[in-house]
This record gives sequence, C-alpha cells and structure tokens, in this order.
Amino acid sequence: MARRLKPWDTMVKSFEISMNNPELFWFLVLLMSGLILFLVGVLLLFFSVASLHVLSLFIGAVIMLASLVLLMGGIGGTILYAERLVKRKKASVWTIMKKGITESPRLSLAYVLEQGFIMLGLLLLIIPGLIVAVRLSLVTPACILEKKGLGIKRSWRATKGNSWQIALLLLVWGLIFMLFAIIPFFIVASFLLLPVYLVNLTLVYLQLKKK
Repeated sequence: MARRLKPWDTMVKSFEISMNNPELFWFLVLLMSGLILFLVGVLLLFFSVASLHVLSLFIGAVIMLASLVLLMGGIGGTILYAERLVKRKKASVWTIMKKGITESPRLSLAYVLEQGFIMLGLLLLIIPGLIVAVRLSLVTPACILEKKGLGIKRSWRATKGNSWQIALLLLVWGLIFMLFAIIPFFIVASFLLLPVYLVNLTLVYLQLKKK
C-alpha cells in the first residue's frame, strides 16, 4: 500500500526547517554563483559563435561546465544537508557542500535524463508529459540521497499513489515562483525560496521512499 503524502504539512515543515537553520542558505551561494556563470557562459558562447573565435568558444564551454558543477553542487548540497537536519545528524555545511560538488556529475546526468523523458512525453501528448513530470519530480533527491543509481526508478516508485498530491504541491510552488517573478523587486525573494523548495522535495522523498 502506498504511503499517503500530506502536501501542506511537508510544505509548512520545509519553511520551518529553513527558517530555523539559516545556514542552509549558504548553499544558495553555490546556486547563485552557478547561475551567474551560466549567464556569462551563454553570452560568451553566443558572441564566440557569431565571431567564430575558437578560444572564446573554448572558454565559454569551460565556464558553462563550471556553472553546471556549482548549480548541481548547490542543489545536491541543500538536499543532503536537509536530510541530515530531518534525521537530526550533525553535519558541517562545508563538508556537505564539498560532497554536493563531488556528486554533481551524477546529479547532472540524472537531471538530463529526467528532462529528456519529460520532453519526450510532452512531444507525444501533453497529458503523458505532465504525468511523467510528476512521477519524476523526485529524481533529484532520490539520486543524491542514494549511493547508487540515478534516482529515476526510485522516483517513479515513490510517487506511485500520490501523483495528485505531488502535482498539487508542484503547482503551488510554481505559482509562488511565478508570483514573485512578476512582482517588481520581489525577484530576489524568489531566489531565496529555492532552498526551501529543495527542502520540501527532500521531505517528500524521505516520506514516500520505499526500501
């Protein structure tokens, strides 16, 4: 029998954990650094292709790779640290941050596969794509919290029987991010919510994961 998810409870708890443990937001530094590098890399690649400058093209590619490591390191580190907070284990932010960066290649591959499956579902029909998106929404925590695999099968199993609850949770988060993005001067607040969102995904996975 599938475990029943309580979306509202996990969301409230994610805010409580984040507010009571402000050191979580150190991982936001990695996320923001990765995002800034990504934008720089995109611009550099664009101008390099336009001018056919090989050296700039190489530097742009290196910057893009570094941005991916930082982004995935920040995401993975946030999830790893959140798990330790939930299980009341002592953890060093810097140790977890280092582990998140180390695991970034595996997490990157999992993310690419996740997005690939979702895009394939959307290309076939909209509804199947949305179903796949919901069923694979826990790939990131499943991948980083388990010692092997990419988390795809684990996410699919964990979300079974709770698709509507998870879809509702993702919808609420989507609306929150959208609202903050369109309100002037609130865009920064939307970035501050990223660790809270990742903590929420972690709580959902820990509640639903199957041995």
